[in-house]
Amino acid sequence: QLQGDHKRRIVDVLIEEGFSRENIEVK
Repeated sequence: QLQGDHKRRIVDVLIEEGFSRENIEVK
């Protein structure tokens, strides 16, 4: 479960970074 949680966190971070990049590109 710990590994799954860790992977989930990484995915969340990547998604957040992706959204941030999109927002910057849009601006």
